[in-house]
Amino acid sequence: MNGEDWLPPETAVPAALDRRIAELVADWSARWFVGAGPEVQGLYRRGGGGGENWRGPPGGVTLRVPADAVAALGGRALDVPATDRRASDRELLESVGEDVLTDLRQRLAALVGSADAPWTPLFTAPSRTAMIGDLTLGLTDAAFARLAREAMAQTSYGPLGDGGQALARQRIRLGASVGGARLAFGDLHALAIGDVVVLDHALDAPLALTADHVRLTAGRGMIAIDSEATLRITQTIASVS
Repeated sequence: MNGEDWLPPETAVPAALDRRIAELVADWSARWFVGAGPEVQGLYRRGGGGGENWRGPPGGVTLRVPADAVAALGGRALDVPATDRRASDRELLESVGEDVLTDLRQRLAALVGSADAPWTPLFTAPSRTAMIGDLTLGLTDAAFARLAREAMAQTSYGPLGDGGQALARQRIRLGASVGGARLAFGDLHALAIGDVVVLDHALDAPLALTADHVRLTAGRGMIAIDSEATLRITQTIASVS
């Protein structure tokens, strides 16, 4: 067992992979059927059970076809009921249905890169399945992992929006740094009420602005004291350092 073959049981099916399978079935249905084709149910992890009636090529894709499904496909293609038919009519429906089924098998085989390989009986049930009408599509863990990786790699995202615009309504605390002083730890510990510490900032020099206590790389302000202290911006604000 290697990293490609193994997946945790709870691994989710990428929506892009379900869409890829649904689009494949839709194209197949549009070729053969009038109106809506067979309903497709997304992939899910299969429980226990045997591998009876599964057929597939090398590559990890399988298909289970129940009894009477081939004649039903022929009836749907010809837009006639497939039940209660004479032997000759049923033979015709099965012939048409086999062509319809062969086309689906070729499309599924191409999905895993095995378009020219023969379909043979399999005796190991796949780990993940999806219903296509009465048919059951199966994928081994290895095939599922490969297709999921391809589907996610093809998923495209639009360009990210402007970060400034996204944060425009975010509220921050604007302040100003009035300077500081470097002291030995012992001197700091010895400070008492009434002691004076000289800061490294002149009273008439612009103050560095802060946003949420983080210094801005550009932007200066001046303190004006009237009824309350205010800041006057004296340099363009650029970013947070």
